[in-house]
Amino acid sequence: MNTIARFFSWQVRISRSIDRALFGEMAVDGNSAFCDLLRHEDFREVALAEVGGGKSPFFDAAEVAGRGLSVTGIDLDADELGRAPRGAYARTIIGPIERVIGEGTMTS
Repeated sequence: MNTIARFFSWQVRISRSIDRALFGEMAVDGNSAFCDLLRHEDFREVALAEVGGGKSPFFDAAEVAGRGLSVTGIDLDADELGRAPRGAYARTIIGPIERVIGEGTMTS
């Protein structure tokens, strides 16, 4: 593990320790809680944008097909988007999210 990764890992451990000490049972990992909420939400026949998912989209191809979703993958890295499982994204946009407007149009 490189120095930066070790630093961030240490920061996460410290933050979780402080949360447990101050909040005990009320401490919740916000990212995990949000992901659980999305997994159980009854999305059907909707269009979604996934920002930064790249090769690891939130909904897999079977979920996309089963729910009738249309997911647009937005990422800075074309290689990451290209490595996503087939069927996970209906379309992809390569670029920064702050430049995406409307139906995937990029500003200059």
